[in-house]
Amino acid sequence: MFDDEAEMERFLREICSNAWNLQMDRGMPFEEGVATLSQKHPDMAPYIEAFWIRWEEKIEGPIDGTVEILRRLQARGVPLYALSNWSAQTWPIRPRPVYVSRTVQRAGHFRL
Repeated sequence: MFDDEAEMERFLREICSNAWNLQMDRGMPFEEGVATLSQKHPDMAPYIEAFWIRWEEKIEGPIDGTVEILRRLQARGVPLYALSNWSAQTWPIRPRPVYVSRTVQRAGHFRL
């Protein structure tokens, strides 16, 4: 969407910032966050909306080596747990991981 990587980085730093995204991690519906931010920055509204509509494109996949380590631990019977700051709204529609731990706690579920 951006022709210039510096422009994209500025957008992520100043508009759809970590502080703004944290609100969704804490339980604010994305639709509300997008609407509020779009009112504040109407010239950036299509980009803000794309942040939500195209969020899955930001997920790059497993970190090299991590999945193999988890498989080895699981084969040894080591209990596996996951802690995520993933939004409660996006968790059910996230791309499925290669592995699944038995217990996953999401900060967004607890509005943390």
